[in-house]
Amino acid sequence: MKYLPFERLGKFYFSNSEDKILDKVLGKYKKIRLGVQEELDKQYSVIYIDDIDLLIIFQDDGNSIRYMETTLAIDIEGCNLQKESLSKIEEHFSVLDNSIYKDNKGLLISKKYGFIVSNEIEETDNSILMFNKNYLNETTPNVDDIKRYFLGNRKRQLKLDYIPNRGFQIESKIFNWKESRISVRNKLQKQHKNDDKIIEMAELFGGDKSHDIDQRRDIYQDLNGAKNYFFLNYDKEDKLSELEVHSGIEITVKKVELKFQIDINDCLKHFEYIGESYSETEEGKYLFKNLKMTIADSKSMGGEGNELAYFYSTNNIKHLIE
Repeated sequence: MKYLPFERLGKFYFSNSEDKILDKVLGKYKKIRLGVQEELDKQYSVIYIDDIDLLIIFQDDGNSIRYMETTLAIDIEGCNLQKESLSKIEEHFSVLDNSIYKDNKGLLISKKYGFIVSNEIEETDNSILMFNKNYLNETTPNVDDIKRYFLGNRKRQLKLDYIPNRGFQIESKIFNWKESRISVRNKLQKQHKNDDKIIEMAELFGGDKSHDIDQRRDIYQDLNGAKNYFFLNYDKEDKLSELEVHSGIEITVKKVELKFQIDINDCLKHFEYIGESYSETEEGKYLFKNLKMTIADSKSMGGEGNELAYFYSTNNIKHLIE
């Protein structure tokens, strides 16, 4: 895939917004995962295209790409970043980029060409991260920043009780499925960001526009001063139909506590203990038919590891079991 530093990787431009990238990939690739990557007090939207092993991380406003990471074959200045050893890549670029260096984690970083090459497992292809012009200038949090963030979050995390077939409760406020959008917004003090849009799918079905997706969604971030990120989705009549939580909320389901960043297998064991069955619909994604909910780990959402990274609930799971 052709890489032009700070400009594009193939057809994916650093200046592209999240919506623009979705327009390019929906219907053209079979396996696409959407998620959120959290770094201290910021959330970054993520798109992972499984078909070509490409991870795209957007800026926190979603208007451009922060970096892309892949194990695809990428040649630049006559060097194969995917196959060559890090020492050979460093030797090759040392005459082209006097800023290239290897950090204390063994990552090979080129400021001039905008890439970071790593290889954690011998006899496997290199992983190549290509970043925008400002990526290396981002402020790295110090120990005090990290302590303040995590200790502060622990005190301020929102509490959510999920009530299957009925709805959910955030702190003292109850939200029922089929509740009007206006009512929900008022209860949450209108701290939403409207994210309504039509996702065009007609070209995949011979031009039949009935297959277009009418997304009706409100995004909530850092509600009530706490660090959190979640979506509320509505049907065509603007009635509450789905809840998606990506970070920062402690969720309780039938006395089982779900906390983000803990091992998802621990969550599954607690549900098994109370007799709730589930199925793994995709690697790292689990459906609870009886509870009308799903949970997913970080890797399945485009990140790394098997920590809990996503919670979804709804009043109708027909679309999940068809």
